[in-house]
Amino acid sequence: MKKSLHVFLLFFTIIAFGQATLPAYEGFDYTTPGKLFPVNANQGQGNWTIGDVTFTPNVDIVASPTWNVSGVATTGNAMAYSGPGESPIYSYTPEDGQATVYVSFLLRVTALADTNLSTFLTTLKSPFEGRFNAIVWYKKNPAEGATGYVLGVNLGRGSADVFYDTKDYQVGDDVLVVIKKVEGGAVSLFLNPDLGTEPSTPTVEDPTVRDYPFGQIFFRRDANDRTPSLIIDELRVGKEWADVVQTAVLSTSNVEAAEIGIYPNPVSDGTLFINSKTNTTLEIYSILGKKVLAKSNVSKSVDVSQLAKGCYILKIKNENNAVKTKKLIIQ
Repeated sequence: MKKSLHVFLLFFTIIAFGQATLPAYEGFDYTTPGKLFPVNANQGQGNWTIGDVTFTPNVDIVASPTWNVSGVATTGNAMAYSGPGESPIYSYTPEDGQATVYVSFLLRVTALADTNLSTFLTTLKSPFEGRFNAIVWYKKNPAEGATGYVLGVNLGRGSADVFYDTKDYQVGDDVLVVIKKVEGGAVSLFLNPDLGTEPSTPTVEDPTVRDYPFGQIFFRRDANDRTPSLIIDELRVGKEWADVVQTAVLSTSNVEAAEIGIYPNPVSDGTLFINSKTNTTLEIYSILGKKVLAKSNVSKSVDVSQLAKGCYILKIKNENNAVKTKKLIIQ
């Protein structure tokens, strides 16, 4: 009997390495081409560690592809891997009394895996003891005539208890994955949800109640014939939907915006100049989707000196309703 392959993302008990505070964002803004673990197998870039140090580090940092997910703006780069190797772990600091956690990331499978063998589930050793709160599962679509893969979710039990979506995703498809885990409640999976407010119904969910402390995100890798080739980008962790899913206002308009220009970028002296035939309306958002600056009737320049150094998303619209959305860097 042909068994299915499962690749999953896990929440589990926290350990003491570098940790991000919530809401947390990982844009993989590291040198490319490069490695997520460029120095040793114990500590990687940013807040990353390795789940199995017996492997040679081989998670690549690659340029972010053009993601075909409406409304999602990207910064930095992305991580990519294929086949066996270290399992990247991202650590964050949960808040006291936190009852719900949201996680989102962009996923692109670039090559399917051979699914003749099942994924080995007990990959974590002490002190984790296999304590998983939410698992996102992958397998080749077993439906007759299907040519892609399906995604599912459960609370950490075996592969026979997975709640799968029926959509047949193909190699190269882009998927915005959002996971919601409620303490004392279900784990929900949203696949390419409408942006804005949280949908009332998830794509799939596991209603079983099972709770362990969580403070890490673990991207599981298995043998060469069990792990698909994939790209992960725009990892976010938060307490609310808005922490991990940017609102639709950040989407790039389909209207031609070639006549709008901005300079310099990066901005180092506090002034951003606008090159447009008409006055413009300008909005700047943090990478978490919070509006931090809004100006109307801008003709030539705008003062951005009050913004802290970092990456932002700029949305600018002229009087002809041409809209441009662009990454803005303040130095």
